Amino acid sequence: MKVHPLECGRLTAPLELMEEGKSGGTNMPVMAFLLVHPDGRMALFDAGLVPEMDGTVASGAFHMFLPPGHDVASRLRAMDVDPGRVDRLVVSHSHFDHIAGAALVPNAELVIHQAELDAALQTSTKGYARRTLDLGHARRTTGDSFDLFGDGSAEVFATPGHTCGHQSLRIRRRSGWDVLAGDACYFCVTLSEEGVQPYAHDKAVYLSSLRRLKQMALDGDLIVPGHDLGFMDRLPADTTLQAPATAATG
Repeated sequence: MKVHPLECGRLTAPLELMEEGKSGGTNMPVMAFLLVHPDGRMALFDAGLVPEMDGTVASGAFHMFLPPGHDVASRLRAMDVDPGRVDRLVVSHSHFDHIAGAALVPNAELVIHQAELDAALQTSTKGYARRTLDLGHARRTTGDSFDLFGDGSAEVFATPGHTCGHQSLRIRRRSGWDVLAGDACYFCVTLSEEGVQPYAHDKAVYLSSLRRLKQMALDGDLIVPGHDLGFMDRLPADTTLQAPATAATG
């Protein structure tokens, strides 16, 4: 398996919106990850922003930036990957910076936790989650665990708390797992500090999921946070993670 990190936009926001007790500002990558199975099947984990979001502000505080060539479809084309050939999109959760880019991979089956889907379908049609879910993608709902490729090489597993149906994805390597944590863990330092999200759906459940990820890290797994590229500085020798893709040009 090869996993390609794709930076699909950036967000700036006050740090106190991300972790309790913090101050100042943060400039965060918005990530998607392309999984390429040895048999040629392809899946995405999250999908980033879409071009119309560039220069706009969400919730009065999250400033969004998406330069030309940085959306997920452009990132894929720069790798000679047709966005229409992506088989599945694993949605970590239904927040705008994770689900909006689904519109750019029109043939992908959305793999979404049942609780997350139920909650998103109850939201206003004005939100990106509901608008994305109304585009007509096929859907595969999950629970505690889902074998993404059917061969044990990649497992979607529930990590609720940030939202009611948040899920993460782990990819097997020889000595353990590479774990795409999504917003169950914002930053590399979150694991060591057990940073508490002030606006988590359920703080106690969130901390339980975070501590599960922390134990996985202690057991030798690589935890890849949702908004921090610092993990690239500590990759294990047998990692599935590849060098980040460059932006499309021209």
